[in-house]
Amino acid sequence: MKNVIIGFGLGVFFSLSLFFGYIALSGDSEFEKGRAQGVLDGKRLVIDKVEPYLPLVNSEKNVDILLSFKTIDLVVYMTEGGRQLGIRK
Repeated sequence: MKNVIIGFGLGVFFSLSLFFGYIALSGDSEFEKGRAQGVLDGKRLVIDKVEPYLPLVNSEKNVDILLSFKTIDLVVYMTEGGRQLGIRK
């Protein structure tokens, strides 16, 4: 009976240690996935909020990209008066 209890205890201990090790490793990757999704959501929110107020920039202009989300960019370009923000689609 003593051997059964020791075996059961060791089995539970090793199973729990493997389970918690797996949870710790997968938790980091899930955190990174959530952080990356939050970054994308934030970029999209900023672009959606400022898009109605900024002019469209044609693709031939030399621009510096501030934010990019799929097919839309928030850019800075040079004009006669200085630097200006714009949206490039």
